[in-house]
Amino acid sequence: MIKQLGIMLLASILLGLVFQTLNPPVPYASDLEHISHIMEHIIAYAGILITISFAVALIPRCAYWIMKKKRVPDLNILMWSIWILLALVILANQVYSNYLRSEIKTTNIEKSNRPIAYKIYQKVSKSIYMIYSKDQNNRPLASGSAVAVTEDFLATNCHVISDGDYFTIVIHDTEKKGILYSQHDDLCIVSVQNEKFSPVNIRFSKEVEIGEDVYTIGNPHHLEKSISRGIISNKFNDGGIITLQTDANILPGSSGGGLFDHNGKLIGITTLHINNERIGFVIPTETITAALLEPRVNPKPEKTNSNDAAEQKPLNNPSDLATPPPTQANNVITRIGYYGKSEIALIKWNKECFIGIPGRYQPDKPISLAIWFPNTPNGIFIFSRITNAEDAVKFMDKIAQTNNTKYITSKSFVFFNNQLFGLALISLNNINYPVYIFALKDDLTEKLVTSEYFIGQFYNYSHQPGMTTIKFGLDGFTEALAAYNKFCNKDE
Repeated sequence: MIKQLGIMLLASILLGLVFQTLNPPVPYASDLEHISHIMEHIIAYAGILITISFAVALIPRCAYWIMKKKRVPDLNILMWSIWILLALVILANQVYSNYLRSEIKTTNIEKSNRPIAYKIYQKVSKSIYMIYSKDQNNRPLASGSAVAVTEDFLATNCHVISDGDYFTIVIHDTEKKGILYSQHDDLCIVSVQNEKFSPVNIRFSKEVEIGEDVYTIGNPHHLEKSISRGIISNKFNDGGIITLQTDANILPGSSGGGLFDHNGKLIGITTLHINNERIGFVIPTETITAALLEPRVNPKPEKTNSNDAAEQKPLNNPSDLATPPPTQANNVITRIGYYGKSEIALIKWNKECFIGIPGRYQPDKPISLAIWFPNTPNGIFIFSRITNAEDAVKFMDKIAQTNNTKYITSKSFVFFNNQLFGLALISLNNINYPVYIFALKDDLTEKLVTSEYFIGQFYNYSHQPGMTTIKFGLDGFTEALAAYNKFCNKDE
């Protein structure tokens, strides 16, 4: 019996070694700890095997003895039979356990190796909503995106929801009427009565660095919750106002969507892009905080038709607005020269000189014209549908000859010097014209010299719904200004 137990002990130890090799490696602080751990497992396996085998083998012998049967089963045979059976059970369990562990490990590795975009999408897509602007007949006029920034509020672009008489937000495939809570420039904070949202985590835009990977999620062309990847191409800080530039796609319908960092934190609200170029801009998250803490709502302009402009609140103080020069009896237009890749023109109008900056929707063909008078340097006239100086001068004459000129609030914007500003629409004798004026209190000369371009975003351009983006390149402006000082300044 003792000999058989010794053999069984040795077999159990060997089997314990086999079991141990099937276990996945575990990191240990030292080799001694590793050896100690292995010995503990081997002894445990051997003890279990021998104890159970011996105990179970005694049961039939005791039963036969109690029943006083003459033929008593051999204890060694019983012990080895039970030992083999038990070893097979433990071995099968060990193999199956290792199989399950490998499957779980493989699944975990696959999940850990999934792209960051996938993880971000899973994390924040539930916080992105479709938003529609509608007229009184429930017809959609514009669509965009919105991001849940708190449990009660969404952030979006004001130019998305200001088109119609009211706006709706799609929640669980159902459109619900939205409520405007706060408006700061082109950022609007909205809510839906009795609705709670799943908010994103917010990171201040000032913390973001150039070159960081970023991801946009929005609803371009009604394609709900589409994700795009890019980087932070540039970062501007003008007096504490942060503007982020990205090459991630910002397409029509993406306005009001979110720009997220690699951790899925919101770093801005997508608002503006240049057509056919991977250049987009976002409203900083600092503006979201300000809009939530200091709610304000600008008065909504009254509806106007193309021939009748309603009385509206001026966008700027009239004293801040640039004014055209006095009308001339005979308009004589002389083009002094064109400068730079942007083909900026220096034009002489009788004794007055101005600089013409063409605006392009496509890279090749100008479709708009911006005019800057160096003698009134605080403002720019933007003719969204005029490309030649002769037509622009005729309109200047109209302004100078009309006593009933108004500068009214429009839905169009200009992105100038890394900031977003509203444009004032010019109304003559209560008729709206597709001519805008942008003015500040300060001289714009230095900003025009140091900037590469500015961008106009025009609402309902050429009767197309939504916003149209036009780029006004400034390559050549410095040369045009130098020519102005050489040929024009001495005559005035």
